[in-house]
This record gives sequence, structure tokens and C-alpha cells, in this order.
Amino acid sequence: LTENQQFAKRKQVNAVLSILLQRQGGPVTRILCVCKGNTCRSPMMEAMLRHALAEIGVTANVDSAGLLAETEGNPASEHSVEELRGRGMDIRNQRSRYIGNIGGDLDPVSWTQRSR
Repeated sequence: LTENQQFAKRKQVNAVLSILLQRQGGPVTRILCVCKGNTCRSPMMEAMLRHALAEIGVTANVDSAGLLAETEGNPASEHSVEELRGRGMDIRNQRSRYIGNIGGDLDPVSWTQRSR
């Protein structure tokens, strides 16, 4: 990335984080990224958010899950793995999880859907 691209990326991440970190009751500690099957979009979002947070020194537990119980245990899609590999992130060991099996208190949920 060029210096300008890196600056723009940091600015976007900081804008999102400033919203997330101002939630009622204190800083975000656990973020759940959700999509339909947890094999494409939410695992990518989980990895990219975790990476972006680490880059700026923010500690948070970032997870992902899907709405479909029948996809639980499936690996991330090949396209997702390749796309993130090109960005220096590895999700080859990612396995989909069903949101109904996620326990504990959650902070903001970031929802993804297919663009139309």
C-alpha cells in the first residue's frame, strides 16, 4: 500500500473503532461478525477486523458465526482464503460456527449481507 492508502485505511479503521469503543458501559471487549453461513463474509470480516485492531494496539475478542446450523464445521470458502492470503492473513483453519452455539455477553454485532 502507498503511504496515502495506509493513511486512508487507518482513518477508516479509527472511525469505526471510535464508534465501537464508545458503547454504553465501557470499551468493546467482544465483537461478533455474522453472516448467513459463516464461510465467506463473516470470517473475512473477523480476520480483517482482528488485523486492523492489532495494528493500532486495540485488544478485543473478535469472533464470527453464521445463521445456518447446517454449515457448522465447514471450512472457509476457497475464495475467502485466497483473498485474505493476498492481504497477509490466514484463515485456512477457520471453521464455521452456528450463532445459536455462541455463548456469553456480546458487544456490537456487525451484520453482513450480499450486495444487490
